[in-house]
Amino acid sequence: MATKASNKKTGKKTAKKAAKKIGKKTKKKTTADDSVVASQIIPLGVTRLVLPNVAIAEIVPASAFETVNKAPKWLLGKLKWRGVTVPLVSYELTCGMKAGEITAQSRFIILNTLNGNSKISFFAIISSAIPQLVKLDANIVKMADNSNDQTTILATLEIDGEPALIPDIDAIEEMLSKHLK
Repeated sequence: MATKASNKKTGKKTAKKAAKKIGKKTKKKTTADDSVVASQIIPLGVTRLVLPNVAIAEIVPASAFETVNKAPKWLLGKLKWRGVTVPLVSYELTCGMKAGEITAQSRFIILNTLNGNSKISFFAIISSAIPQLVKLDANIVKMADNSNDQTTILATLEIDGEPALIPDIDAIEEMLSKHLK
């Protein structure tokens, strides 16, 4: 029994030492080269988006939504989420691409808006499948040719050699504010 008690004390001391070492290691100064951004790769019908986790409020299974009369094609409708009415946008259609279909694997990605517009605190886009968590850093991300004329594409990049888009959430929010009254 005395051995178990001494092992417990030794184990606690070892855990405390390890915690101190970890604390010291994580307190080092970081540089731009060390930065890692926790993100989500969101599959769409014809491409994929990359968004930082902080831009995403929640990911929910696709469900029924209400259509909006006299709306542009990219504004698919509105859905109820946590007691709030949220506009549903086809990101592909905002870029002039072919819209993907909503299937059993589709998800609604609820996004936080950035400009403090009290009328549009959130909007949703459709994902063709469950997004993938990824930690992005300079080693796996390469900026690609950004010569596009689409206002809703902030940047084009490659992640491990595969193309992806960074959406311009501000531009989409601006488009929504013009069409939702």
